[in-house]
Amino acid sequence: MRTSDGPLRFPLPWALTEETSFVVEPNVYRHALEAAGFQVVQERSRLAFAIEFTERSMARMAQAGPPVLGLHLLMGEATKTMLENVFASLRKGLLDPIELYARAV
Repeated sequence: MRTSDGPLRFPLPWALTEETSFVVEPNVYRHALEAAGFQVVQERSRLAFAIEFTERSMARMAQAGPPVLGLHLLMGEATKTMLENVFASLRKGLLDPIELYARAV
């Protein structure tokens, strides 16, 4: 989710350009869930986990190359750039993988 203003570097895992990226602030997702008949019961930032996980993954790939099965099979040749760009956005506080837990009301 988008947690701060500032330019995102593209490509990203979900969009090759700014014109095809629709990542928005947490309140937009909350309102969409509520409009669809859900109540958000919990919210949790996974930023620290995402940064740590990405650092470990990048270190492993730097030593041993990409795994046999991995995101590179879906994202193609731009995988490294996409992951570097999303990682930079996480570290700058532009993005946060926030979990929203919702239940139907």
